[in-house]
Amino acid sequence: MAFLAEVARTLDRLTAILTGWAMVLVLLIAGIQVVITLARSVFDIPLIFAQESILYFFAYFVVLAVIRATQQNAHVRIPNLIPTRFQKNREFFEAAGYLILLLPLAIALLIYALPIAQQSWSILERSRESAGVHLVFVLKSSPVLLAILLALQAIARAAALLSQAWSLKGEED
Repeated sequence: MAFLAEVARTLDRLTAILTGWAMVLVLLIAGIQVVITLARSVFDIPLIFAQESILYFFAYFVVLAVIRATQQNAHVRIPNLIPTRFQKNREFFEAAGYLILLLPLAIALLIYALPIAQQSWSILERSRESAGVHLVFVLKSSPVLLAILLALQAIARAAALLSQAWSLKGEED
């Protein structure tokens, strides 16, 4: 039990550190968009690099937001799936949901996204625009990062719930 609780705390700390960058990305997106708008409308200067960087920042913002929502238990749920007679064992049902539904989804995402990212890295794929961000391979790595972090978060949530359930069972006995 103590091991599961420690695994959950360690993964939660990692998630908190990573998702702290989500706010930085939002501020960057907003600031860059203001600069792009002013440069284009006032000075008639296209900023291709800045426009593409917003896409990159937004992709990684979505990755971090999904992980944060999972950590904070703010994701979409269907509470009626657990019958009222099983409310005592709610933690077991929720842990099973993370392990049976979310973890395989993360694994499937990794299986499908990894070859695309690997191919992009092998050729160091660049932007089609000459003035664009020449890091397309980094952008194509975002689903892989999402899959890895989602799997870790599923394990962390399940470990925390199982640790909590077993400690409650011990108190009842």
